[in-house]
Amino acid sequence: MFTYFGFEKEGHAHLDFGKSLNADSRVNWLIVCDQASYHLEILNATHYTTDIDIKEDSTYFFLVANCGLLPFNYHISGRFQNRGGEHLSTQYVPLPTFYSSISPVWFLIVLAFTFNWLQHRKQSVALHKLMWSLPLAKGLFCVYNAYYWRVFSRYGRLETWQTITYHVSYVIVQLLMYSVLFLVSKGWGVTRSNLSTSEKKSLVVCVTALSAASTLYQINGGYFLFALVIMYVIAMKYVFSGLEHNLRSLSRQRQFLVQRQHARSHTHN
Repeated sequence: MFTYFGFEKEGHAHLDFGKSLNADSRVNWLIVCDQASYHLEILNATHYTTDIDIKEDSTYFFLVANCGLLPFNYHISGRFQNRGGEHLSTQYVPLPTFYSSISPVWFLIVLAFTFNWLQHRKQSVALHKLMWSLPLAKGLFCVYNAYYWRVFSRYGRLETWQTITYHVSYVIVQLLMYSVLFLVSKGWGVTRSNLSTSEKKSLVVCVTALSAASTLYQINGGYFLFALVIMYVIAMKYVFSGLEHNLRSLSRQRQFLVQRQHARSHTHN
């Protein structure tokens, strides 16, 4: 399969195809199909161009078939467009609006964190500062995503630096999110001030592996989903076991403070 694209009615596809000279033209086919119909063309030249008008809303699959015995090399490029000059596949059309809408929510959370910090600025807790940076990073990432998908929607292509920036920012957000999650599970900055050397190593390995699995799935999809699921299972076991331990510790500390408060009240009476 070459690719697939979600079209609306009156959309348009332009394909440019080239193949090696040793290919048997009688057994090379270009197949364009959706769930109900298909369009079949014989690729009988070394260079082939075709335009296809879309008749109804559907996801169309573009395939190149070789039914002969001889292998051949080919290159293919396409330009897909929906009504109104929309270059996004139908499943991605809502993304620019979605990210534009969700960005202010993250910045409101940042303001709430900032207001809380100003109220309790005398209590310097490192975990709070790290948690404050997470919604900020998420908000900036959503702003860039809104820009990223709007450019893609308008022009149908992206510059190399735009794609690299997207993936780098995605990795940074993932690293930060998983770091906060693991540190919270360990009670860092709440029930304890430091982590042991082994815990630090485990944290780095887990966060790096989980971020790598998320990034590879984001870029390539496919079988990387299995790696991501496995990493999630391992990570969640690690996180929830740590949370359970810290909740018990907090419960004991709370009971101690309550008993101490009762003892003081009885003494004053």
